[in-house]
Amino acid sequence: MTAMALRVSGAERPTWRGIARCVGCVAVLLIAATSVAALQATLHVSDAAVLRTSFLGALAARDWQAAIAAGLELERATGGWWQDRYNLACAYERAGEREAALNWLTQSVAAGLHRVRTIDEDGDLAALRKDPRFVAIRAAVVRNWNAYAVEVRSRFHETPPIVVLPKGYDATRPAPLLIALHGHGGRADGWPVQWREVTERMGVVLAVPQSIHSLGAGFTWGGPDEAELIVDLTLERVRSEVAIDPSLIVLTGFSQGGYMAWAIGLRHPERFVAVIPMAGGFLEGVDVVPPAPVEGAPRYLFMVGSHDRGIGQTRQAAKAFAAAGYRTELRIYRSTGHSFPMALVPELKRALRFALGTTS
Repeated sequence: MTAMALRVSGAERPTWRGIARCVGCVAVLLIAATSVAALQATLHVSDAAVLRTSFLGALAARDWQAAIAAGLELERATGGWWQDRYNLACAYERAGEREAALNWLTQSVAAGLHRVRTIDEDGDLAALRKDPRFVAIRAAVVRNWNAYAVEVRSRFHETPPIVVLPKGYDATRPAPLLIALHGHGGRADGWPVQWREVTERMGVVLAVPQSIHSLGAGFTWGGPDEAELIVDLTLERVRSEVAIDPSLIVLTGFSQGGYMAWAIGLRHPERFVAVIPMAGGFLEGVDVVPPAPVEGAPRYLFMVGSHDRGIGQTRQAAKAFAAAGYRTELRIYRSTGHSFPMALVPELKRALRFALGTTS
């Protein structure tokens, strides 16, 4: 453990609820507890951002009537963002107003809602999913996803993942593969710097895909569905070019990428030998960890700084995964915030050894 840390660009998490299990890394909902007046005075954010913060704060507090009022005001101010409309649908459903919930969910679909797994899994919509009208809404979301997936594939091929081969790579001997997902506002070309030395020395192929959504000088993940498709495309591409051991594929990510990593790992436990979420988000009671498969369950290694504001979430995640039967390890780095540990190479080596079940 170390008392210092290496800062990472784009470490901030998204602040919208954004459908918690979809976007993840919503620990910043803590900021929603700050008064609107204080936000205006200290952060100088736009009116829409203040309204959204108020909306998210009410959702986090489960004050459905306040959330509805703030969401309607936000809708009038912005003209309709599908995430906001989706959250309004959830608030109305929780408030027992089914017709309004269906209306706003339909409007969310019209504005671009394409996350099929979200509407299938979100606890806020559990009762609404039993309504016969939900079938048509879900079908529209599937159509949106199919159209969106075409765009994701096109953008992926325009910016293929960075692939780094280990030193002395032998094409006749399949190698382990590490797929690393950048954080909110990060870039693929910033990741080999963190992992390259370790993977090159340990005989592991490194693949670093990039999301398709620009955010300043970096990129952000649109949600687990999109991230999962990009991981699938990355696997296809790497396998077509490099000899990979399918039983030794590791998935990792930092911050928002860490959330995406464990979410994808849960969806496909048969695909990964281990998952390493680094400072990723987790919402107890929202993010559900199913029981580990009897055979072939991936290992989960959680890495987080002691001063990371998401440390509580990470502790909850490690506890939930262990309780579900996964082999789990939690590593907390002293005096470290939302960043990598300063003793980076040794820690990444330890992480990869744990993931691969080796000591070398």
